[in-house]
Amino acid sequence: MEGFPKRVLLRFFIVAICAFIAGCGSTATSGTTRSTGVTAGFGDAYSRWQLQVSQEASARAFIGGLLLVSEPAGSGVHVTAYHEETGMKAWSRDFAQSPLAFGNILLAGVDSASLTAYRSGAASGACPRAITRINPASGTSMWTSQGSAAGCSPLTASGKYVVAGTTILNAASGVTLLQLPADGTAVKQAWAFGNDILVQDGSELQLDALRDGRLAPRWHRDISGLTVLPDYPQITLAAQPGDESQRYEVVNPATGAISTSVMATAVFATPGGITAVSPAGQLLSLSGPSVKPGPKLRVGISYSGGMLWQYLSPNGHSTGPVYASAITPGSFHALGRLVTTQSQVSAEGNDSYLISDGRYAAIVASPVIYVFKL
Repeated sequence: MEGFPKRVLLRFFIVAICAFIAGCGSTATSGTTRSTGVTAGFGDAYSRWQLQVSQEASARAFIGGLLLVSEPAGSGVHVTAYHEETGMKAWSRDFAQSPLAFGNILLAGVDSASLTAYRSGAASGACPRAITRINPASGTSMWTSQGSAAGCSPLTASGKYVVAGTTILNAASGVTLLQLPADGTAVKQAWAFGNDILVQDGSELQLDALRDGRLAPRWHRDISGLTVLPDYPQITLAAQPGDESQRYEVVNPATGAISTSVMATAVFATPGGITAVSPAGQLLSLSGPSVKPGPKLRVGISYSGGMLWQYLSPNGHSTGPVYASAITPGSFHALGRLVTTQSQVSAEGNDSYLISDGRYAAIVASPVIYVFKL
């Protein structure tokens, strides 16, 4: 993937927003692999197996040892889950809308007319009015919350909560725990944030514990003129972008205080802190008030599976092997790289990208997906 100047908000929305999803019934073929494990680093790794898919297919997530692949199907989407180790199909199912993966939680928006996660004859552009949690191992429904007014607000989830706009659900049962009141004037938004709930109410941001059906504030702060980018366990505030970069304020999630500020073209939330890309293209590790400089980038960077990836996509400008180099956030130690040949990933017609779960990685270059063991 190339870098994300000016598009970094999409990464968090999607990610944070992020997504993910679903698939096609294609045939996996055997390949070769060379690896020694991601914690110790890995050598040049070649694809373990490959999947032939349609040009419209995409893959946005690994979950529970499965790779989820999706493609349009009528008024909805068809999802196929493949075992990441072998490429064998685990399950497939039609959905009204693309499911979203949050750690080990898989959620699907439900059409309000049919209240079913399966594709129906309803208009495909409708916003979901209910939510279904899907068992990622089998593709079956665990629960459906029919009373949550999800609207078009982005879903977020943690081990305890699922949050749709201002509706807070129990992640295990789907029971509505709290519906935040609407003021009519203030912009209200809530996010699942670990064992807590992050709430924006107009220009105020606060982190709350949910106790006995009420929110108990842990801290609050003014965020006037800033956009919230929550990506657990980190919180970043973004100012209005400039021509190539913008100011990011890094929030201490324990206290709500600003721990550091940086000008960057992109930021990535990792368990150990924030990794930023400076306007000059240098990696910066932000942990607390300290800023540690890293290497200067030669190609665009992304974050997936606990690793930073420098991925050289062909897309018409590469004449040699396609490769993805992995480095650790914070220390910036090189872990290894994945390799395909120019003949494998076409230079035309493929907007290829990489995703990983830390054990496996996939280069998605429809009509082929290459899966690697790290």
